[in-house]
Amino acid sequence: GGSIMPTTIMYDVYQYIPSYGRHGENLFVASYRNKADAMDRKERDYNRNITSHVQERLANTDPKKTL
Repeated sequence: GGSIMPTTIMYDVYQYIPSYGRHGENLFVASYRNKADAMDRKERDYNRNITSHVQERLANTDPKKTL
């Protein structure tokens, strides 16, 4: 018998782009396999005055284009 693989969680990073759309949008920019990497990215963005959001999703689903 085969072992059941646990479902992998991915961490998607969305950056808020104020110039996108009428009111600004959170656009998908990156995916990470672990939360620490995603949070590092968020912190680096913050230091560049960019607002980012980290969203969890199941690895077998596709990231959204916008949050």
